[in-house]
This record gives sequence, C-alpha cells and structure tokens, in this order.
Amino acid sequence: AKDAPEAAPSTDGAAGNQMSGARALGVGFVVAGGVAGVVLAFRVSVPWLLDTQADMIAEMVRKFGGDGGKFWGLPTEPALVSQFTRHLGTYFALTCSNMWILAAGPRCVSRPSLVTWAVLLNTYGQRCLFHRPGHERPFHGIDLMTIGMAAYCLGLTQRRTIGKYVMRYWFVVLFALALIWPLGWHGRIDVNPPDDIAMRIRFSVFEGAFIVLWLVTGERLVQAEIFSEDRMHFLSHWALVVFLIHKAVHIVVPAPWNWVVLFGLVPMGFVLARLHTAAGARQSESAV
Repeated sequence: AKDAPEAAPSTDGAAGNQMSGARALGVGFVVAGGVAGVVLAFRVSVPWLLDTQADMIAEMVRKFGGDGGKFWGLPTEPALVSQFTRHLGTYFALTCSNMWILAAGPRCVSRPSLVTWAVLLNTYGQRCLFHRPGHERPFHGIDLMTIGMAAYCLGLTQRRTIGKYVMRYWFVVLFALALIWPLGWHGRIDVNPPDDIAMRIRFSVFEGAFIVLWLVTGERLVQAEIFSEDRMHFLSHWALVVFLIHKAVHIVVPAPWNWVVLFGLVPMGFVLARLHTAAGARQSESAV
C-alpha cells in the first residue's frame, strides 16, 4: 500500500491570528483615538471657547457663587478664568473619555471585562499626566463611581486570579506600596495635591493600586462569620447612621463630646438590628 500523502500545512491558524491581530489593532485605534480626540477637545477647544467669555463667566461667578465660589476655586476675576477653564477641561476630558471607552469598548471586544481595565488605565494615566487642583473632588467622585459601575456591569478580567494571589501575598503588596509612599508626607492630598509630577505619579499609583485591590479582593476582606457567629449585625446599622451624621456632629458638638455622641449611638444600632431582624422574620412567616 502506498503511504498516505502528507497533508499540506494549514494556513487557517495563521490567517486567524492575522485577523485577530488586525481586529485588536483596529479596536485599539478606535478606542485610543476616541480618547485622544476627547482629551484634545476638552483641553484645547473648550478652554479656548470659554476664554472668549471671561468677563461674563467672572460676573456670573460673583453673582451666583458668592463667597462659596472662592472656596471651590471658581474664578471671580476675568484674569483667573483662563486657568480655571484649563483645569475644567482636564476634568471633563477624563470623565468624558471614560464614557467613550464604556460606550465603544464593549462593542469592539469579545470580552467586555477588559474594558474595565481600560477605564482604570485611562483614569490613573491622566491623573498622573495632568495636574488636578483640590477643587476637582466632585469630578473625582464621578470617576470613581464610573470605575465601580464598570466593574459591576462588565466585570474585571482575571479578578479571581489576581485576588487569590493578593490575599496570599498581602504582606508583599503592602510592602511594595509602602515603598511608593514618600516618607514624612502627611495632610489632605485631595485638598492640597502636589504640583510635582513625580509626587503626583506616586500618589496616583498608590490610589489606583488600592482601587484595584478593593475590586479584586473586596468580598474576601469581610468574613461572613462576623455576622453568622459573632452576631455583629448592629455594626452595619450604627456605621450607616454615623456615616450620615458624623460631619454635622463634628461641627455642632465640641471635642471631645462629639466622639461621645457618635459612640453613644451604639445602643441605637442594637435596636435597629433587632427591629430589622424581627421585620425579616415576620416577612418570612407571611410568605410561608
């Protein structure tokens, strides 16, 4: 019998790899090009347009902002409008470019969970590159919410694997992050961010790392036995109440009595926990 002829080498795999590479390149071009366009528009075009209305903007700030406008860094004089609009363009550039990634990314990739990583890289990449004064805090809150919503809706690629090794080698992670933090630095970085780019990169990487750590290990940091065995349900109710009123208490009640008031609400946490448990039991009985 004759030997079977050797099969010709298949080119399907190579062609598939080429198509995948071309698709990935196209996706990167679309997403990155859109981000670059948004950043360019808000950092150049929008400030230029607003600068032409500097007198009107300053007048509106003085009229409607009052003394509170100065606290938030709003321009009360026409000469301050140019700097403010550049900062405002920086804030909108990051927020809107994240929206572009979330709008275009899931339509371009087969694994939407990769889009969350793109949002994280875009957020902290721009925070490293561009200085953002203290009055950007409302925009920072929006950006953090965007990251959280993206992780919740789209997922985060390799979250379980990364979380497993972070929990296993947590001491290495904390040691590495401790090396990033500048020795002796203290104060409110969100209120008085540093102008130096090296320090800005340090703090941005530090914050971004903790955001990622929370996303990949958040559910493993809280043990269910806190509630099932230790019966600490009251902590949830007490913490919620304190979170809502602590600022008002610190303003109205002088120290150290402000802390006495806050910790004095612990019995109320017990009461709320009991009421919540009783309501749940009644609901279960009625359902049966």
